[in-house]
Amino acid sequence: MKTRLLVLMAILLALPALAERVAAGLDGTIAGVITNAGTKEPIIGASVILKGTKIGAQTDLNGKFIIPHVQPGYYTLVITSVGFGPVEIANVMVKADLTTEVNQTLTSQSASRKIVIVQGQQDVIGHYETS
Repeated sequence: MKTRLLVLMAILLALPALAERVAAGLDGTIAGVITNAGTKEPIIGASVILKGTKIGAQTDLNGKFIIPHVQPGYYTLVITSVGFGPVEIANVMVKADLTTEVNQTLTSQSASRKIVIVQGQQDVIGHYETS
């Protein structure tokens, strides 16, 4: 009885590891670096999205991004960041169990020359009216 219980526990403990090994070869990864075209410096916080999906990532302090667990196929990457023009990269091929490297530069967009005036008014509160 103890032997059967030990064998059953060993099988149950091994199942997650086996499932992970089977699934490991099914997906690919997209990784790369996003930099400023003018300064060649990394762009922090740029969004890299697979067009038509909710899958994506943001760049880190070094401009690097990683999108893991991508099903094999062809995708269009959409890269956006505040102050830069958006970029679409078509036909990015993802293969099972491989990393596809996509490095891209973004070009600065000039700021809008429209002047925005913000006005506000603050009510005056008397010294004795506060609690």
